[in-house]
Amino acid sequence: MKDTILPMARTGAEATAAMGIDIPLAVLSGHDQPLFNYFKQLFAQVTNPPIDAIREEVVTDTTVYVGDDGNLLEENADNCRVLQIHNPILTCVDLMRIKAMDKPGFQVETVSLLYFKNMPLKRALDQMKIAADRAYRSGANILILSDRGVDENHVAIPSLLAVSALEQHLVRTRKRTAVSVILESAEPRDVHHFAALLGCGARAINPYLAQETIGQLIDQGLLDKDFGAAVDDYNRAVLHGIVKIASKMGISTVQSYQSAQIFEAVGIARDVVDEYFTNTVSRIGGIGLKEIEGLMEMKYADEPIPLNQVESVDSIVKRFKTGAMSYGSISQEAHECMAVAMNLLGGKSNSGEGGERPDRLHSERCSAIKQVASGRFGVTSEYLVSAKEIQIKMAQGAKPGEGGHLPGKKVYPWIAKTRYSTPGVALISPPPHHDIYSIEDLAQLIYDLKNANPSARISVKL
Repeated sequence: MKDTILPMARTGAEATAAMGIDIPLAVLSGHDQPLFNYFKQLFAQVTNPPIDAIREEVVTDTTVYVGDDGNLLEENADNCRVLQIHNPILTCVDLMRIKAMDKPGFQVETVSLLYFKNMPLKRALDQMKIAADRAYRSGANILILSDRGVDENHVAIPSLLAVSALEQHLVRTRKRTAVSVILESAEPRDVHHFAALLGCGARAINPYLAQETIGQLIDQGLLDKDFGAAVDDYNRAVLHGIVKIASKMGISTVQSYQSAQIFEAVGIARDVVDEYFTNTVSRIGGIGLKEIEGLMEMKYADEPIPLNQVESVDSIVKRFKTGAMSYGSISQEAHECMAVAMNLLGGKSNSGEGGERPDRLHSERCSAIKQVASGRFGVTSEYLVSAKEIQIKMAQGAKPGEGGHLPGKKVYPWIAKTRYSTPGVALISPPPHHDIYSIEDLAQLIYDLKNANPSARISVKL
């Protein structure tokens, strides 16, 4: 509440936080995890570069349309009879207006996501589909999935599972373009939740509990703001976050992101993915509808492999590489310690984007891998020549609060000197593609780096 909802309601933007996730994957966690956490966002590769949702905002569009999409093969005025929504994150008032809408060509029905807590989840999903089919047959073209009314006897189908299950059902029964789905749920609260819901088929979302929480924050004196303005800022922050996520895939409109399923499922059973998240990338199994699988067990060979057929430790460690963590995001002592350790082992440490002090170059404290890109901090000829491997970094999404953003309070004089910048002034990397818009741009940068250091290997980090 204080780390996610409060900052967005206060500033209208996502909170700035350290990059990186050091908690276990949801399927391996010892704590209950929302279903959203089992899905990881995908991003654009080299041949399909991302766009910069901040500097190229003019090409982005957040408008969505609700209602019957009509027949795309027929030029008919009825195809245009849809409800235009500029922000798919709805306030409770917005949703009330949609529910009460009395216009020709629109019929709204609410489908409850509640079921008795002793009922199997699969049966609850089947009943939801039946209710949706019944509403469709009665003429509804806008379905509102609602989890309001949870009590000691009723629980709600997880919102992401419900939205995706209904989406796949509508596709299989050829009703997808005739019906729009809106979600009214207490579950979603951070940007990833909303992105996953839109990507799995929701046209618009009303996060009523998150918005009621904003009212509670105001009542408790934690937020000094008008309730309506705070909710609007929260919704705006969520929307900007969704546009940012879509832009990493090279998508500029929310319409194009909807139902695109640009995720990878990590830790969900194959039968669940096939039935309810059809065509979503999933390389490993995991939780099913009934149970959560335990940690994977080791599978031992029937007979031990002779040691002379196993690569030696001295040889294996030469392929060890540390993650890229820049000087400034971590301390000088920690940064140098990893470099020394890797050099002693014969592995490689990665400098990250913050450069290195000149006195470290060509010493045992020198990182073997040096990161570069257009406008990268601290890059000099000596910096490049000292590398055994030069890593081009692109598509990281270098925006405030993500990789590449060093808050001004962390830009100490010694950090600024190494990065050739000004103390106290925040540092944000260039756009997410770092001026690499095409495969040809990438080839040119590789050529230039090879001229700077012919003996270094060149790699690309996406």
